[in-house]
Amino acid sequence: MSAEVPDSAPERDGAPPALVRWVAAASLALCVLPAAFGVHYTVGWARVRAGKDVEEQRATLLGVTWFKPAFVSFLDRLKRTVPPESRILIEPSRVQTLSGQARWQLYLNHYGYPLRFFTRQSAWASGTLVDYPRWLDHHTRPADLGQRLAEEAAIAERGIDWILRLPIAHRFRSDDVELLRRGPAGFEPVPLAPARAGAERVDDQAEPVGGLEFDSGQGDGPTGP
Repeated sequence: MSAEVPDSAPERDGAPPALVRWVAAASLALCVLPAAFGVHYTVGWARVRAGKDVEEQRATLLGVTWFKPAFVSFLDRLKRTVPPESRILIEPSRVQTLSGQARWQLYLNHYGYPLRFFTRQSAWASGTLVDYPRWLDHHTRPADLGQRLAEEAAIAERGIDWILRLPIAHRFRSDDVELLRRGPAGFEPVPLAPARAGAERVDDQAEPVGGLEFDSGQGDGPTGP
């Protein structure tokens, strides 16, 4: 008596397995999405940035805090006021927000070079939304005599002869910044060099609209005190 051989699995009329179809669909999506972004960026560049110089193009990159015209003009004025390689202590003032885009002090050592910038409790200044309020609180609450003497000694040890008081606000305005220089009677106010021709009113310019979206990774945080 011969053994019965089971029938083989039925053919699917040449249709590919489900896994193959999913891989093909994913591959197509991964090709289409970058192409669509490329078209979007090219159209945006042609509409917003074409024919403009570098500074004008940077101003159209929405969300890139350090390219905003008011901040760029301020850096130029600061470098023309303070001697190169001077050491400057940053102090926050007039806290209006805890937004990441208001942490102007984070960009100064790079874009303000060759000036050197320092701050008290620097780890808090560049930290998370947990640490950042501690940095602001450190500057706004009264310090005891021992802390003041220790900080003054640290300032003198590092050769810091300038203080820069930056308002903590989403919108940067050079007119709101305070610059002080060490003098015989302590730190005294020093005016910034005048803005260059064509940049006199950048503080009052409206924020650019219709630019190319660029997420700097510093989204708005909760409103501060």
